[in-house]
Amino acid sequence: MSTLQLAVLGPFLLREASAPVELNIAKLQALLAYLAVTGQPQPREQILALLWAESHPDAARKNLRNRLWQLRQLTSTELVRADGVSLALAPAATSDVAHFVAGLEAQLQSPVRDPAPLRQLIDHWRGPLLDGLQLHEAPDFELWLGQQREQLGRR
Repeated sequence: MSTLQLAVLGPFLLREASAPVELNIAKLQALLAYLAVTGQPQPREQILALLWAESHPDAARKNLRNRLWQLRQLTSTELVRADGVSLALAPAATSDVAHFVAGLEAQLQSPVRDPAPLRQLIDHWRGPLLDGLQLHEAPDFELWLGQQREQLGRR
């Protein structure tokens, strides 16, 4: 079982070995949610454009490096895997959004209609994606977040 659980459906919540990890930095919450929702490595340049579009490119890169350093200080287990060109959630991390989407897809693919798994998924729904988070200084992220909330809500 993973030691890091990332909950982004509803208010942001991060747990390591079932203990809450305090993470009150909105851009880090946004970054982790973005990586969880996309479910695959994302180009650093895309992340910079999404979260620090208003910044000079050098300042944006420095901000990202600093935020990743801060993240490494919070957990004893790697949460984000970073290379020179992309970022992704580390294998030790699981997310509620990935679990939710996979569960829904499995139900849609299944020839047997059993309501119990759907009830379990609904029971784990804590609210809209990153409920309460706003990043007014990152309008592209706000647009993406709105689109994702709408897509998840329709499912």
